[in-house]
Amino acid sequence: ALVADRGYIRNDSELMARVSGRKLFKKLIGRDEYVKTFTSIPYIGYTTRDKALLYASAKQTELTEEQSKVLQIVRRFEPAAKKDIVRVSPYSEPDTVEALNSLVHLSLVYQDSVSMYSAVDGDLIPKDQAQLWAAKMAFKEFGMFSAEQFSLFMDIRMSVARSLLRKMEDEGYLVKGFLEKDSSTLMWMLAEDKDRKVEKVRDQLIINNQDNLHLYLRPYFKQVTGAATNSVILRGTTVIGWFKGKVTASGAKVDDFEGEDSAYRYLKMVASSLGVSIEKRDTEIDDWNISEFYAKTNPDGFDKRL
Repeated sequence: ALVADRGYIRNDSELMARVSGRKLFKKLIGRDEYVKTFTSIPYIGYTTRDKALLYASAKQTELTEEQSKVLQIVRRFEPAAKKDIVRVSPYSEPDTVEALNSLVHLSLVYQDSVSMYSAVDGDLIPKDQAQLWAAKMAFKEFGMFSAEQFSLFMDIRMSVARSLLRKMEDEGYLVKGFLEKDSSTLMWMLAEDKDRKVEKVRDQLIINNQDNLHLYLRPYFKQVTGAATNSVILRGTTVIGWFKGKVTASGAKVDDFEGEDSAYRYLKMVASSLGVSIEKRDTEIDDWNISEFYAKTNPDGFDKRL
């Protein structure tokens, strides 16, 4: 239901924040319901075969001779291992791998649960229709963008982004204005949200740094935590804790935790519900303890090292 609603899932970090219970995407993809490829946002993720075709349609471009030949090889032998594609390719290994990777970036080729390559199945739809579909999916998920943000999340040139924004505005799907407090940046938002009452959010939530919601809110998180890559704990819209690392059902790593005690208790509770455990660790303290221990046990060696 989640993939159907937003079009993709990036990784277990996103899954943890959106689907209750202990679920690993590696097990879900093992059922061959999902494939791994690039979606709109410039990160590899997981989607269905039919949506992979839509993403590929949105990125249509004239292929190079190498791309066309490698795509033919993939179609002929799919599902195919990378080493076999390289073996039958008329090009060198670096050129073949480069062409194969570019086809994945164009969503024309995807990988299955055992990393075998296949080509998208079916005829591509018109590029403008597919781009409009992907654009509406992005706004449905995040609600509001500046033109620059939208260009980044769609992985498209600014001129294309502005054209799509105008089209959605003309359709009545979006409205625009100076919607961010104390900002002169023009923003676009869903028209259906224009007069909607904003309800206060009080829930707590962990947003790992490999979550696209983290990417969307990164300027705010960087301002509050001092680093763009810290995973954060929110209570409502307020950051109450942050740390280096991530918490997912496949494992947890928490370094340099900062924030409220209640935030750390929540962090431990979420980890426990996922079946993983965490230990708060401060890397600076750890490094000092290691140095102190070494100095006490190897005074001569420590002096020489200094």
